[in-house]
Amino acid sequence: MTDRYGTPQIEGTVARVQHAWYRVGMPRRWRRRRAEELQAHLQEAVADGRAIDDVVGDDIEAFAAEWAAAERSHTVAWQLLEILAALALLPGVAALLNPWLHELFRTSDDRVGVPVSLLTLLAVILPFQAGWQALRMWRHRLERRIRTLLGGGLTLYLAVAAFAWAFWLRETDRLLPLAPLAAWALVVVGAAALVAVFWPRR
Repeated sequence: MTDRYGTPQIEGTVARVQHAWYRVGMPRRWRRRRAEELQAHLQEAVADGRAIDDVVGDDIEAFAAEWAAAERSHTVAWQLLEILAALALLPGVAALLNPWLHELFRTSDDRVGVPVSLLTLLAVILPFQAGWQALRMWRHRLERRIRTLLGGGLTLYLAVAAFAWAFWLRETDRLLPLAPLAAWALVVVGAAALVAVFWPRR
């Protein structure tokens, strides 16, 4: 039931902002503390007769990024760790699974190694991911037109790069051999990076 202070709308707005903070890697305690401050601020604003949009604007992501600006050094580190996790964990797991997959599909290749197709796919996706995260983190400093152009450019890049990968870069039969110890090292490094990223957000 909606009361005269718009409590359901306030709670929904705070939840959306918290979700945006989570996606850029803000720690759980920070999110909880800032959410309490935001909720109190919105309640005061609504009680004074102002609309919620007068406080947060029409871009929740930009509003959330502005609040998180003081912690940007931490979020940059977390984004880099996410990239490291992808670069290490996926190839490591793929290398270790390769003999098992070949046995499952009754083929003769039992080598430990990374499919070249996976490496080229990572080369296609990671620049898009890094650019998208950077746009999300600094969008509060950009005009809406610039944000739209950059977002469209990243989307166009992904579409063209995915097309190029599917038709020219995908080498399904090639394998980059890797020592089992090296593959396990990649898995450990990637898993450690993931823990470092997501443990503060829990």
